[in-house]
Amino acid sequence: MKLEQLQYFVMAGKYEHIGKAAKAISISPSAISHSIAALEEELGRDLFEKKGKRIFLTAHGKFLMEKAKGLLQEAEAIREELQSDQVQLRGHYRIAGTHLLCARYLISAWAGIQEQNPELTSEIYTLRSAQVISGVLGGEYDFGVCFNPQSHPEVSSQVVRSGQLLIALRKSHPIFRKKPADRYAMLSDLPAVMPKAFQGVDVCERHPMFEKFKIIVKPKCLFDSYEVAMKQVALSSGWGFIPDWLVEENSDEIRALEVPKGWDAPFFITCVWPKGRLMTEALKRLTISVEQSFAKIPTVKKRAKTSAEDKSALPH
Repeated sequence: MKLEQLQYFVMAGKYEHIGKAAKAISISPSAISHSIAALEEELGRDLFEKKGKRIFLTAHGKFLMEKAKGLLQEAEAIREELQSDQVQLRGHYRIAGTHLLCARYLISAWAGIQEQNPELTSEIYTLRSAQVISGVLGGEYDFGVCFNPQSHPEVSSQVVRSGQLLIALRKSHPIFRKKPADRYAMLSDLPAVMPKAFQGVDVCERHPMFEKFKIIVKPKCLFDSYEVAMKQVALSSGWGFIPDWLVEENSDEIRALEVPKGWDAPFFITCVWPKGRLMTEALKRLTISVEQSFAKIPTVKKRAKTSAEDKSALPH
């Protein structure tokens, strides 16, 4: 039994199709077929059953699949562990990130690692958080960064940044002319700019803070990128549910309502990868680099707006 045979077997099991598996790893279909046949002969077990053009794992095939994935991951980890710091990292990685996180943080973290290790190649995808999770689950991506993923038994994760989601409106919004105590009650009459709900991530539209503070959410614009959300809020009469550090960064256009007592709307930026995958040196460095990128962003403290600040929002 060779590692190459196990690799071909795993790809065939993943795609349930010899031709698709061959295309994914750029070899001939016959090479995969012969490799699987040799493996079945060596083990004395049928690993696949054929139905039409598709193939499906047998009970013995499912058992081997579980073991083979672990062996291949361990072999890759051993190879990288044996490399010294002076030896260049190698390999091809498929990396995905939520739109804003990918463009601002993931790319810069990976580019620095890749610059020091020219033998590293990659595919980078900018997606919705739900797509990042789905791709990691399906083995399409080796690593991802996203907002508020729901826990899943097949996904490992590490939080690299956390904070609070705040109610934000355009800086010149008429609501800031009202008394702070009246502002939250006014939100139910305004359109909301909300993240579109997708399976695999927390749903903001049903956030418990809305019920607690009696806010009726009337979505007028659904978004899948906070960059879009911030611009929509800045150019409309609506309010958005936006991470604190982004409100702070865009304070020339948008402003958050004062944080009331009892407000608890945390967000989590999280690195994710397939459960059971032994982290290679390249991915370990990437996780550390992404975390360091967020560590450079000043922590936004919850605070109430002062009277002076409220007066400053009044038209002159």
